[in-house]
Amino acid sequence: MSNFKHMDEFRTQKGNGHPAYLFEAKDENVRTKSITHSASTHGAKNQPLHSNPNPKDDSKAYFLPGIRTKKESALKKHKKYKDWKLSEQDKKQYIMSNYSK
Repeated sequence: MSNFKHMDEFRTQKGNGHPAYLFEAKDENVRTKSITHSASTHGAKNQPLHSNPNPKDDSKAYFLPGIRTKKESALKKHKKYKDWKLSEQDKKQYIMSNYSK
């Protein structure tokens, strides 16, 4: 993880317009987790969040399983969600847990 710089922001994704949590960057690559309201996607269970990162939305939110890597230049063109915040509990469970292995 030391080669990556920490990020903590939400942006829309190219193509589907769904929000993504951007949490690390190295060179031109950014690691992201996609967010949805659906409990499953294409038959796979999504990861339930303890709280919705969107302060204006009380409905249940989920991370899609897995981490995606995208080009930073492509993500910078997309809308940034300024008041969205991932809870510390969700960061610990879904982001930091990837580095305890």
